[in-house]
Amino acid sequence: LPAGTGILIAVWAIHNREDLYPDPTAFRPERFLERSYAPHELVTFGGGTRRCIGAAFALTSMKLAVAAAVRDWDLRLLDAGPVPLARRGMPFCQADGTPMRAAGRREVAPVASAPTAPQSGGSGCPFHPS
Repeated sequence: LPAGTGILIAVWAIHNREDLYPDPTAFRPERFLERSYAPHELVTFGGGTRRCIGAAFALTSMKLAVAAAVRDWDLRLLDAGPVPLARRGMPFCQADGTPMRAAGRREVAPVASAPTAPQSGGSGCPFHPS
């Protein structure tokens, strides 16, 4: 390529490869639990020296938010039909997001609490009582 030629990565084309993502247009978030993707197969935050510096924080935050929503709510898609795509800058996204509704709150088992400090005497530390 001549010097100064701009190169773009076709993220939409990568994320729609049948060999990487069987039935790529289906809403199947569990596909990311079924296998690990190499950095060049899942290009959500760019790559190389221009990779987003907040990618790890963003992914962790999103995983925690989605885990809390899935844990606490019975979520349902509003429409089971195909999801229309729109181009927003470089990537393709769902044209109108992914309309869902919370069908109801789930019963969540209480989290076990940490041991409490003694009421009188001792150091107050459950691991070093005196």
